[in-house]
Amino acid sequence: MDQQLVEGLYRDAIADADRLYLPKRDAFLTGLPNFRRFFVRDSLWFAQQILAMPKDNPIRQKYLGSVRSILVLIAQHQASTPNPISWEDVLEWPPHLWHRVMRDAEFGQMPHEIPRNKWDWLWLKMHFGIGFMRGHPYYGSIDATPLWLITVAEYVRQTDDTNLVDELEVQIGRAYRWIAKKLNEGDGLVRYRKRRAWNLKHHSHQGWRDGSGSGALNALGLGYPIALLDVQCIIYRALTDITTLGPRLGTRSARIESVQNIAETLRERIINDYWSTTKEAFVFALHEDGVQVPSVSIEQVFLIWCGVLKHDARAIKVRNALLDENQLWTDYGPRTWSIADPFFDAQSYHRGSGWPWLSWLAYEAIKQSGNSGIASRLREAALRGFIEVHGHEELFMVSEHGEVGRIKKSASPQLWSVGAALALAADELTKKQ
Repeated sequence: MDQQLVEGLYRDAIADADRLYLPKRDAFLTGLPNFRRFFVRDSLWFAQQILAMPKDNPIRQKYLGSVRSILVLIAQHQASTPNPISWEDVLEWPPHLWHRVMRDAEFGQMPHEIPRNKWDWLWLKMHFGIGFMRGHPYYGSIDATPLWLITVAEYVRQTDDTNLVDELEVQIGRAYRWIAKKLNEGDGLVRYRKRRAWNLKHHSHQGWRDGSGSGALNALGLGYPIALLDVQCIIYRALTDITTLGPRLGTRSARIESVQNIAETLRERIINDYWSTTKEAFVFALHEDGVQVPSVSIEQVFLIWCGVLKHDARAIKVRNALLDENQLWTDYGPRTWSIADPFFDAQSYHRGSGWPWLSWLAYEAIKQSGNSGIASRLREAALRGFIEVHGHEELFMVSEHGEVGRIKKSASPQLWSVGAALALAADELTKKQ
């Protein structure tokens, strides 16, 4: 790959990271122009991307302290009480009702998004006509809590910062109890449903395919409760990572063994319940009473990144799907939805567009599995996508004929796309040294 182009991409990514950085919070805005807040999921994936960079990389060293600050900021907004809605709330002034409803918090849960300040709701009102948050965090995310645990464990593993474990001991315990509660409620899987009948339609889904672009899920006609494949994988890795934090927390060995057993039971459920013999692939989700959603998507890479398929030969089929032009592969990074699926739409927000952070995750998962040849191919394709689109777009289009283009509603720069560019370019430039 042309080194000058990669170096230019790397410099641009550094500049965009600086644009999104807020020194007073030592954290990053999610994206411009419309995501001028702290989205927890996006921030945590950006933290993972920084941690994945070569250890002697100066940008990694520059932002390593910010990774710690992000973890602490999120922990400070963990739900410490449930958020019930009573009939008295219904009789309250509507703005009070709406910020209570939209918080949707459960004890121990990490938020979906955190406002910059108490006036954030006014910015939302002026630009989008909605002001329901009134400066409060929103908690409608099914994956933020386990992803926070994974990132804490990874940060501690790389830095040996035992002080952080002491500082966050209470929050780690609450997060684990939230996971245990969700597994119990979901009969061994973590599921979500529309928590309130009056929730806004844009918040009817709680995985990464949420928001106003949740057409992928709406088009499929899914029934609640929904158990997403990627969420189960993240829960599994969070449970296994908790066991590595256990000795630092002074957790008894019997408790660690219990968590390990829960994780192994979940791993078996994932492999058995999500595998489709007709598709010869792992499906996107289960809905209603455990019915498979017969769609193949990029969520399969979570099986490898989270270690679910570490001893399973079907990991080869996941890799093959990534490289198959009739499913997910493009020369600019994998699609998020199989081109063979009847619901595929290259220009949609979630039904086939390319998301750079997932191109990075696919690369990172295959790299960690030890297949350097396929990993290099994925890295070069993802870098080609950034170069072709000329920016750190939230998402972009690759048509059925291989034509690349921007998607109108895409944020640019977007934080986890910037992080993906930094990590991918750093690895490419390190390889050529």
